[in-house]
Amino acid sequence: MRRREVDLGPGQRSLWPVLALIFLVAGLTACGEGSPDPAEAGDTEVAASGSQGPAALAPLSPVGEVVLADGLSFAWELPEGAEGGVFSIAVFAGGSDALWKSPQMTFTEFEAPPALLLKLQPGRTYTWRVMGSLNSGGRGRGPDTRFATR
Repeated sequence: MRRREVDLGPGQRSLWPVLALIFLVAGLTACGEGSPDPAEAGDTEVAASGSQGPAALAPLSPVGEVVLADGLSFAWELPEGAEGGVFSIAVFAGGSDALWKSPQMTFTEFEAPPALLLKLQPGRTYTWRVMGSLNSGGRGRGPDTRFATR
């Protein structure tokens, strides 16, 4: 492939550096400072009221022991004053790498898909975490929550 030089004429400049900067800034802003997945976001969070501090998402299920034959549902509550957001779930099997990550969603209940159920083994303990961006501003995060399968 041959490279072609373009003469923009006197006083004209290429828009390439300006466009690159616009896309870079827009990408960082849209993805929450470079983290496109809320499950991978940092621990700096803003409460629903806008003040500094954690905006705790409260896990409801699964907690404790679950029977895989009955299926698996994830559910959590929003912090007081929050009116929704965009969330994702990550499931861990003892390590720091996620065994499974959900797609982003706008609801607070999620039925585990067959792809996750196939990865879970009876008699093991797993950890799950919900994270997301709240519509009222800031990020929310639930504590790491354990459940055992049988």
